[in-house]
Amino acid sequence: MTDAICDDNSCLNERSFSEVTFSTILETVKDLVTARCFEDVIHRIIQRAQATLTHTAAAVYLVSDDRKTLHSAGAEGIYANELNKEILTFGKGILGNIAQNGKSEIIQDTTKDSRAIEITGTPQTEEGEKLMGAPLISGGMVIGVMAVWRDAHEPCFTLKDLEYLELLSGIAVIAIENARGYEEAQQRIFRLSLLKEIGRALSVKHSQQELVETIYNELGKIYDVTNFYIATYIEGSPTYSFAIHIENGKRVPLTSRQSDKGMTGYIIKTRKPLLMKNPIENKAFHEREGVISMGVPAVSWMGVPLLAGSELVGVMVIQSYTTPNLYDEHDLDFFMLIGTELAFAIQNARLYEAQQKAIAVAEDANKMKSSFLAKMSHELRTPLNAIINFAYLLNQNTEGVLNPGQAELIGRIEESGRHLLGLINDILDLAKIEAGKMELNLESVELVSLIDDVIKTAQALLSGKSVELNYIFPDSNVIVRGDAKRLRQVMLNLLSNAIKFTETGYIKVTVTVDIGSGMVTVSVSDTGRGISKENMKKIFMEFVQASSSDAARGSGLGLPISRHFIEMHGGTLNAESEPGKGSTFYFTLPIQAIVNKNYDEQIQISHSVSSDKTKVVIIDDDEESRVLLSRSLIGGRYNVVTLQDSRISLQTVKSIKPDVVLLDIMMPHADGWSILKALHEDPETKNIPVVICSILSKENKAVVIEASDYISKPIDPAELKEAIHKLASPGKTVLAIDDDPNTLEIIKRILDSIPLDIQTVQDGKHGLETITASPPGVVILDLMMPGLNGIQVLNELKKKAETKDIPVIVVTAKELNSKEREQIIHNTAALLQKGMFKPEELSILIESIIKKNKK
Repeated sequence: MTDAICDDNSCLNERSFSEVTFSTILETVKDLVTARCFEDVIHRIIQRAQATLTHTAAAVYLVSDDRKTLHSAGAEGIYANELNKEILTFGKGILGNIAQNGKSEIIQDTTKDSRAIEITGTPQTEEGEKLMGAPLISGGMVIGVMAVWRDAHEPCFTLKDLEYLELLSGIAVIAIENARGYEEAQQRIFRLSLLKEIGRALSVKHSQQELVETIYNELGKIYDVTNFYIATYIEGSPTYSFAIHIENGKRVPLTSRQSDKGMTGYIIKTRKPLLMKNPIENKAFHEREGVISMGVPAVSWMGVPLLAGSELVGVMVIQSYTTPNLYDEHDLDFFMLIGTELAFAIQNARLYEAQQKAIAVAEDANKMKSSFLAKMSHELRTPLNAIINFAYLLNQNTEGVLNPGQAELIGRIEESGRHLLGLINDILDLAKIEAGKMELNLESVELVSLIDDVIKTAQALLSGKSVELNYIFPDSNVIVRGDAKRLRQVMLNLLSNAIKFTETGYIKVTVTVDIGSGMVTVSVSDTGRGISKENMKKIFMEFVQASSSDAARGSGLGLPISRHFIEMHGGTLNAESEPGKGSTFYFTLPIQAIVNKNYDEQIQISHSVSSDKTKVVIIDDDEESRVLLSRSLIGGRYNVVTLQDSRISLQTVKSIKPDVVLLDIMMPHADGWSILKALHEDPETKNIPVVICSILSKENKAVVIEASDYISKPIDPAELKEAIHKLASPGKTVLAIDDDPNTLEIIKRILDSIPLDIQTVQDGKHGLETITASPPGVVILDLMMPGLNGIQVLNELKKKAETKDIPVIVVTAKELNSKEREQIIHNTAALLQKGMFKPEELSILIESIIKKNKK
């Protein structure tokens, strides 16, 4: 069978076009126009041609984009499979000539046409076989050829047959263009939808590996990704690395390759996309560009650079080893769009990963810094403790009477040591703030009372100066949520500065409440020398004084640290000044509550207070607990006052002066810890025993505190002696456990005047062994020790019945956090459990505490 025109014109009129009715043409038009799929259009065209014009075969061939070949688009009838496989050369053979010159032809005997070409797989062409072909012309260009064959037993083609074929070809071209347009539109819609989906998927991925896996999965919806890879690249690198590599449908181990090799290297170098439609183009490219092929050459190959703006982050490639012309320019454009989306996503992922690494490094640095600060806090304060306390002891004439000159020098040593300790504390505070490790122990603070206490403390600094210290307070109590210690530190710093730089005139403290803004303003005004505008810019800078003459007066840290503390509380600290007229420093804080000063309205008195009965104040926000504790103390021996609002507890205790305070820890306003501290620090209430009766842990244990929760280094000798007097009877043993021999020596010397047996141990393990062998009356315990630390020693003491009730005084240079404070309270002496004790047990406990306190 050939692709072969009959020179016998007598055959041309043997069939009449009248056999093909107008209705058939109309039916054909309707049939073709309704088809949307390109393959369906081709199939219907060929079916119509074959059904109307022949019993043998019909086919449609389409011209390739490079106009070098014709490829079968479909065939019907005898030898359809062979026709579908045939690739014709443009301009050669009968059909190739029709495609080239754009003219229809009829050949009544293909054996007589020299252009005839045998079609592979079909029998040898016999005399009398016929071929008719018509070009498919669109926009003045031949896009294909429609062919119809008749064997020797069928009649010759007529001009009417050719007219019908040409008419069918014209209709076919319109139907083909419509189908192509529809498919292209559908393809564009699908690709745009897929591109949007890819963009959305990439936006939620943070790692580079997640991104390439997403692209691989999404591209699988539109392309055959049997052979696909994404290579990532760092600008200037001599190599690129495979992020995903698929060969023949299987994942290949990820490797790196030289960035100047192969077509991937070419894209990295030129930053241009590459499209190889067939082996011929592939070979021509390699020869033209001098690119060395790496691996088996692909039949179809498409690769694009992954460009995020001007930055090249990699290359994406898809290929086929079996199918030519698999990708075209439309595919390349779409591939480029996906590549751009991926490139920016990879760039963002790299930034994110770099940011995460930086955060991790910063966190590690912060941890190291925090560890260093904790260690330095202990290491610096411990020798200073020795200097300050030894100087104090020498001035107490413990080593013989000093002459006035010696006493003055020793006093200066002690004073300098305390100054240096204050500077170290400031530096450590600043470092903690910068590291984000500064903790605020927030509680409800009665601001006016706190400021009043600071003013009383600051009065001593005015000695020798003709300066008045005045204040203006509001009628109500202002409650703020804050860290009382830090707020006191800020207030004392502002007052100290005002006193330091004011020689005559006055200093005025004013507290102003603004209900509208919900803020309270505290200002400290003075009539001192004032500050210039230039120096105002410096005063809140760390380690900077307003002028060089102030360098000897401080470290330049007080104001910066104070501002940090106020900002941590949600407020601001600023200043106004005029040289020669004075300065005003003021800070703001959010108001938590305004409380009327008529406290009596908030106190519930269960029994009238009488001097001949034991007075007990119960502070607990839970009504059931208050009732339980009150009923446990009935019997006529007690006057009980119950208090729900913890914010006014200090004032209540000071006014009633009870024998014992029963205190809850977990309360909504001022917690038990802050109340315990306030009671201990106030001279009027510091000697009142406090029983903490509260659920502090999952074991539901409650504790009793009979002494200081801890004593900070440098040790206050009077405070230590007072604690020992309260807890240890004469003749009892006191065991001090501390890894610092200087601290142990200081403790021995401080307690030397008390008739006690003082024993010392330098580590926690031997301390526990000593306690177990011979339980002492009191344990003085350091927290920061190598090996078994103070907290661990406390835990071990509480596990044994013979040691759990031994009073413990914690002495430490370490500033405790909230968790450590709770551990100390919890482990000081576990006695009561809410709802799990008999009334007489509470009564006995209170009586024993009172007796012990009066000894």
